[in-house]
Amino acid sequence: MKSSKKLRATRNQEILALTNQRRLCKIVGTLEMAEQIWDTETVKNITRVQSETNTIRKTLTLSSIECVMITMTYNRSLAIYDELSHQCHVLNTIHQSTDVDKADRLYVIPGNVTSFTERTTAKPPESYLNVRLCDDLDPTNTSGVYRITPVPGKSFDVFCDMDTGDGPWTVIQNRQSKEVDFYRNWDEFKSGFGDLHGNFWLGNDQLSVLTETPCVLRIQIHSLNGTFGYAEYSQFQVSNETDQYRLFVTGFSGNVSNAMEWNSGYMFSTRDRSNDIYERISCAEVRLSSWWHKRCTKANLNGLYESSNEKFMVYWEGFYGQDIKIQLRTTKMMLKKP
Repeated sequence: MKSSKKLRATRNQEILALTNQRRLCKIVGTLEMAEQIWDTETVKNITRVQSETNTIRKTLTLSSIECVMITMTYNRSLAIYDELSHQCHVLNTIHQSTDVDKADRLYVIPGNVTSFTERTTAKPPESYLNVRLCDDLDPTNTSGVYRITPVPGKSFDVFCDMDTGDGPWTVIQNRQSKEVDFYRNWDEFKSGFGDLHGNFWLGNDQLSVLTETPCVLRIQIHSLNGTFGYAEYSQFQVSNETDQYRLFVTGFSGNVSNAMEWNSGYMFSTRDRSNDIYERISCAEVRLSSWWHKRCTKANLNGLYESSNEKFMVYWEGFYGQDIKIQLRTTKMMLKKP
């Protein structure tokens, strides 16, 4: 087999493997063991090429074991755990030439991948146990997926927007295209869905945890012609499931109408659970939209993307200061501490 001084320098670092069929995690050995599975040059090439082009998720983790579990969650078979920054880089695949036996395992190769990313300087690790919202991260970090712990014992991944002014911001909803269907049921909105790097709803359970202490909410929207609008609220809070994820929002400022506050005090509705004020119709079904419906809504950010029907489309009523529903191309909802 071919040798590699670069890999040999870290030969005592563990390669972790996970048998996908049984969902079990165990240590299978060192880099020498990896070389028995692949030749050294293949391992080196995978590490270089995949991290340069196919990183689909980058998450702050405390250990390579946790990196394994995250990679399993996204049904991927290769990741690189950066021991210097405590980042888990989940990669898109193992290798095109991998045979069936090899593909049945998940491999995490430890090492410093700084040279393979856009990062130019290594930052000290930040324990996600001390990160309640993205506000708590080093503001010089890049935008991306990070693990946070809003309350003790409850940790999950979020997308942190480190670029928008007055941030960092914790993104709770993002719609940029039609790839993800938002017309879903109660349980799906409860747990969240989509891709944190693209279109997603973070999850009502997560919103409730994040806003146990009221947060600042910022909504950024673009109309079909590209006009930018924003609405910011000094207090935003979502109750727990027992209270049907009731919305409380106030303290408006922005360059569009105050459409969101119209829904304050009302519970969340989905196609299979109606909590609006109507008795004979369901706003979630009428608008094809799961939302905090009152007499339906003036802000339909979870509507049907690119719909030509005014009832179903993603819209903001009063975008230009008039009571007219303006269809939107993009929407983003973000939180930060007061």
